[in-house]
Amino acid sequence: MDFFAAQDRAKARTRLLVVYFILGVAGLVVSLNVLAMVGESATGAYRARQDRDDLATGAANGLGWNPSVNVIVTLVTLAIVGGSCAYKVAELKAGGSAVALSVGATPLAPHPAGMEERQLRNIVEEMALASGVQVPEIYIMEEEEGINAFAAGLRPDTAAIVVTRGALKYLNRDELQGVIGHEFSHILNGDMRLNVELIGAVFGLLVIAIIGKGLLQTVGRTRVRGKDAGQAIIVMLLIGAALYAIGSLGVLFGRLIQAAVSRQREALADAAAVQFTRNPTGLAGALKKIGGLGAGSYINHAHAEETAHMYIAPALDTFFATHPPLEQRIRELEPSWDGKFINPVAGQFNEGLAKCADDVAPPSAVPPLAAAKVNQLLASAATVGALALAKARDWRENLPETIAHALNDPVGCRALVLALALDPGLARREAQIARLREQQEPAVSALEALLPNVDTLEDGRRLPLLELALAGLANLPPPEKIFLIARLRELTGFDRGNQNMYQFALWRVTQCRLNPQPPRLGPPQAEYYRKDISVVLSALAHLSTPDDAAALPVYQQGLTALPALANLSLTPRAHATLADIEGACMRLESTPFALKKQLLEAGALIVQADGVVEPAEGELLRAIAASLGCPMPLN
Repeated sequence: MDFFAAQDRAKARTRLLVVYFILGVAGLVVSLNVLAMVGESATGAYRARQDRDDLATGAANGLGWNPSVNVIVTLVTLAIVGGSCAYKVAELKAGGSAVALSVGATPLAPHPAGMEERQLRNIVEEMALASGVQVPEIYIMEEEEGINAFAAGLRPDTAAIVVTRGALKYLNRDELQGVIGHEFSHILNGDMRLNVELIGAVFGLLVIAIIGKGLLQTVGRTRVRGKDAGQAIIVMLLIGAALYAIGSLGVLFGRLIQAAVSRQREALADAAAVQFTRNPTGLAGALKKIGGLGAGSYINHAHAEETAHMYIAPALDTFFATHPPLEQRIRELEPSWDGKFINPVAGQFNEGLAKCADDVAPPSAVPPLAAAKVNQLLASAATVGALALAKARDWRENLPETIAHALNDPVGCRALVLALALDPGLARREAQIARLREQQEPAVSALEALLPNVDTLEDGRRLPLLELALAGLANLPPPEKIFLIARLRELTGFDRGNQNMYQFALWRVTQCRLNPQPPRLGPPQAEYYRKDISVVLSALAHLSTPDDAAALPVYQQGLTALPALANLSLTPRAHATLADIEGACMRLESTPFALKKQLLEAGALIVQADGVVEPAEGELLRAIAASLGCPMPLN
């Protein structure tokens, strides 16, 4: 899966969404204007009768064309629909968590006690490590017995994955992994932002029907007193019914948009999930159980209408299908399928637990980090496959027991983050721990207990462990996150300006994960970012070379991935410091995805130029990728 090309395709799909939306709004505007003209005509006829004028005068007016009224109706309709869309999208800008909460889902604890919940968290964390994205927040729709799931968020670092209780209850590990792989494909290929925009568009088209329905409900609760009140009630009833009927046109267009945008994306996500897990029977088994379960995949929540396009399987039984037929999807995954669905039995998740360690690729099958190639360093820019997933699971399951236990506890996660930031020198480390005690750090005792195992971690595996520990701190209150970032700033030497490359990478990854900032949009031209690109690539070239002369050919090798900047000069070592790199990374956040891809590919070419990827090189590249908001998987 090409993450960067997928982001560009998502923009093209957004343009298609805009076209459908404009057609839907135009239909509402025309219909409401016709209603206004009918109302104008009826009002004129009524007044003529009241004044005992010639009724033919009123009839001659036809539909009661009044340009000023039609202009007002058009502007009001556009304001209501546009304002509703903007309101809904703004409401969901908080990230995937806002969408999850809007459908009644509850957050999964970072350290769940139940077996079903722990299995879900393990699968999501393995997928995140393998794909290189930040571990998403996880939510469960406790009241939903159907088998379903979706991913939401405006970008990968604010993503959330939501699953129904039925999915946890009826799916085994392979099937649940297939479902989560499907959702990760949506995270990687840019579907999530489109989904949020689609929620806004559908809500805007539904709002006229919502107003009409609300008016009818108000009329139904109103007591009639007097003849005039009765006439007013009849008028309101007619207006409410008309608005609801016309709003149904918006519902129709909303359904059309969901069906048109969603069906192809779901088929592509199925294929990507198989590519990711290399196990088509897992996702196929989940789809068979959806077909055999009485509750199917249907969602009972009131907001299912707006979010129907997001789920892995149909959330509503409607004429305009938002997903390809189950039978078609299953046959694509399993051509020899006998056509029989599976009647699921609760508790089958246990089937997968016993064999978690049996279906993992052995360590010998995993290429060593030193032999990594460009497409292995940046799997998300080429192919996220089963090897990366097996590697992530194998590494996670073989963590020392004390570290694995610490990941199941908030204090342990905090202790791990701090332990990873400590200086390797004994004297300096003792001073840092004393300083933490002085600051009354609550995790200092746990930190000291973890140090022997943290010190034995394999080179290149500290930052992936940091990602897992930070995932366990995702629910910290914002002030606590800021406090922890400040403590790391001091531990890593950021204030003193004497960080090493690992400390810089740890600092940048933590800052990007705990305090993500909305991406800024900048000019698309590569020339605009010329100086910053040179700083970042030059720093990578200087890492493995003794001087500027030796760094130049390595640097030029990386420039082959940047044809628009083929003549970009090398930044001298003295002007490619960590402070320079951080400033450059912050400015490069605004680059388009196509340029980000080229930049990271150029960096990968540089760090593997001598055939050996040193830990410092991999760590700096990971820090750059995190700064750019791009995934970089476990290597």
